[in-house]
Amino acid sequence: MKKILVIDDEEQIRNVISRYLQHDGYDVIAVGDAKEAMKAVHEHVFNLVITDILLPEKNGIELIADLDKEFPGLKFIAISGGGHIPADLYLESARSQGAAMSLQKPFDRSDLLDAVEKLIGESVSI
Repeated sequence: MKKILVIDDEEQIRNVISRYLQHDGYDVIAVGDAKEAMKAVHEHVFNLVITDILLPEKNGIELIADLDKEFPGLKFIAISGGGHIPADLYLESARSQGAAMSLQKPFDRSDLLDAVEKLIGESVSI
């Protein structure tokens, strides 16, 4: 079973993404910040990381860069709804740091699952 790490400081968004992925047969661990994410990647082997850009303490762009250095080959999807600057600028920066794909919030279930399938292989729908 493919394992995915979901990082978003908004619990509701984290839960929705997790449910979408779990319903499609993925094993999901969801955390709320970069510190919890670093702990999770040292305890588990993930096929994919989905991270929000605007996180407390360390942003998702820095997190992607750090994880990409420490775990070469790990794949990333960056997500953002924007903030002080438009979401597309955050997402462009995330792609330059190693995110293979990006999604602008709000996105629908099919866009998320299509991106996941493109990055980690076959659909695992049950």
